[in-house]
Amino acid sequence: MTLFEAALLGIVQGVFVFVPVSSTAHLVLTQHFLIAQGSQMPQPESAQMILFDLIVHVGTLVSIIVVFRKTLAQFLGGSLTAAREIALERRASPQARFLIWLWAMGLLSVFVTGVMGLTFRDMFERVFANPAIIPITLATTGALLWLTDRLKPRRYGLKDLGIGMALALASVPSGGGMRAGRCGRVLVRRR
Repeated sequence: MTLFEAALLGIVQGVFVFVPVSSTAHLVLTQHFLIAQGSQMPQPESAQMILFDLIVHVGTLVSIIVVFRKTLAQFLGGSLTAAREIALERRASPQARFLIWLWAMGLLSVFVTGVMGLTFRDMFERVFANPAIIPITLATTGALLWLTDRLKPRRYGLKDLGIGMALALASVPSGGGMRAGRCGRVLVRRR
């Protein structure tokens, strides 16, 4: 892979991660396009390219941390205070219990996503290897986004996050895509 190709793939990731489509799907399509144009990069389903994609996603995570550093610092500070409160006083204020609940739901979502990734690993590798399947997955995600935008607006806040919603968000296809849809937006609205 050339420096130009790596930069191009980084730009694709950076642009598509913040719009309601799958940045991973667009990375894989771009990789297939470059290979079809004569690039010597490894196939998208290879361990090398999956590692590259992971590193590019970590770069996205770093940019998100930088942008939301103040909010994240407040959340982490509150979480540490809540943990200390529970450890030292053996009881927790409503705010401390709420922060612990958010952590538990976040960890549950990560666990479910990991289990699904391991369970469907072979299928994901086949999709990465076949660029003709990717438009179908993107169209499916687009249809889900369209349907959720047609739903009657609901007002949910973080306090409404329960196990069912955490599991539903963890199982939504196209990681980046649905977060930008109504399914994800309802979680960040405040009452």
